[in-house]
Amino acid sequence: MNTRAVADALSRVMRSHGGALTLLAQDDGVVTVRMGGMCGACPAKPGCLEATIRPALLAVEGVRDVVAEGSRLDPAAHARLRRFLEDPDDRNRFGAGQGQADPGGVPPR
Repeated sequence: MNTRAVADALSRVMRSHGGALTLLAQDDGVVTVRMGGMCGACPAKPGCLEATIRPALLAVEGVRDVVAEGSRLDPAAHARLRRFLEDPDDRNRFGAGQGQADPGGVPPR
């Protein structure tokens, strides 16, 4: 599949719950998208971007990064989210089990 086909497939899924995904640009391996509709102000937007949209687009040959226009996640929080999605079983590095909230919403084991 190419970038346009993947973005279109993701957009169909997002439209099923009132969201939208628009492919804005693809330049030198960097894909720029916009999340709109209900997704535009959704608090789960960063998680959806990192857990669903980004991996799907990175699977396309030649894509090396995915950027969401208007994404307002603090860089440190963004890095924690990426690490968490890469290895959700390593809860200790996120403070789980030490009296702190778990970022995945799952109680510590």
